[in-house]
Amino acid sequence: MKHPSEFFEIYAAFRALIKTQHSTVIKYFKCDLDGEYTSNKFFQLLDLDGTIHQNLCIDTPKQNGVAKRKHRHIIKTACSLLLPASCS
Repeated sequence: MKHPSEFFEIYAAFRALIKTQHSTVIKYFKCDLDGEYTSNKFFQLLDLDGTIHQNLCIDTPKQNGVAKRKHRHIIKTACSLLLPASCS
């Protein structure tokens, strides 16, 4: 994501991938209070699936550390899944 304005389209594509590939919906969306996560259009999309939107407290190192570890885990998992795909 090069610009925060691209977030909605990326999330919508990810949401569709989860629905078709895993036959499930995203249950929780946790984020800080950045502007790209606060649009009415995005909230309507979350409500459509019943996804719970949770805001994290700003400037809390404990919560930021958890989010960074989860993000790192997701990136490593995605890379490990893509590695065999690139070998074929």
